[in-house]
Amino acid sequence: MSFEFEGVGGGGVIVEAEGPESGEGIADWTTVASLGTARRQLAAAEAGGLVYAIAGDSEASSFDDAVEEYDPDTDTWSTVASLGTARRQLAAAEAGGLVYAIGGQSDANSEEDAVEEYDPDTDTWSTVAS
Repeated sequence: MSFEFEGVGGGGVIVEAEGPESGEGIADWTTVASLGTARRQLAAAEAGGLVYAIAGDSEASSFDDAVEEYDPDTDTWSTVASLGTARRQLAAAEAGGLVYAIGGQSDANSEEDAVEEYDPDTDTWSTVAS
C-alpha cells in the first residue's frame, strides 16, 4: 500500500492510499482519514502494517514534533509519542520493526543530523546518532 500526503489545511492533511491494482493493472487511489495535525514537509514510514506520519511544518509552528499512527484496518489516526527534536524536511525509514527519523531542518538556518528510533511496542523515541 502506498500513501500520498497533500499539503496543509485547517481540517488536516488529505491522505490518499493506493490499494491493489485493478483489473487493468492500474492501482486505485482512495481518500482515507485526515491527519489530526495539519502539516507539510513531514516524513512517513510503515512498520507492522501501520503508517507513521512524523514531524513536519504545521500552521501553528514552523517545526513540529507530532507523530501520528495510521491503522488502515480501522481508517483511523492516533497520536503517539512525540519526536525528541521538532523538525521538517526529514527522512523516515523502517528496519527490524523500528521506525527511524533521520536528519531534516530544526530551525530556519540549521540542518539537523540527529537520528531518532521509535519502538512501536513501547511508544518511545530514543536518539541513536547525531
